[in-house]
Amino acid sequence: MYGGRVRFTVPVLWSIGFMVTFVIGGMTGVLMAVPPTDFQLHNSLFLIAHFHNVIIGGVLFGAMAGYNIVIGSPRRSASGSTNAGARHRFSLTALVRQAARRRAQVLRLIATLPPGRPAP
Repeated sequence: MYGGRVRFTVPVLWSIGFMVTFVIGGMTGVLMAVPPTDFQLHNSLFLIAHFHNVIIGGVLFGAMAGYNIVIGSPRRSASGSTNAGARHRFSLTALVRQAARRRAQVLRLIATLPPGRPAP
């Protein structure tokens, strides 16, 4: 946008969280598209982690963006929700979810290593 300003409102933050989660899941999908890697990881927990990262992350962040646009805006709700509180909820959700997913994915990838091979 030439001459425009992007305001990082809460729905925009949820949308950015969706895009980041979906891109990370997509990169693991590219990894799964390589035939030798696919043979090694087929029917493994890494594949399940990829699926959950793309689908559940996409639905969670997308739904929360929509919720904050339609219902959760502090201007439209009488619940006393503040913009700072909504930003805090986004930060906490995004950081905890990404940390848990990365940890699970690395552990699942290490579990698929052949016996006797050291972990990275």
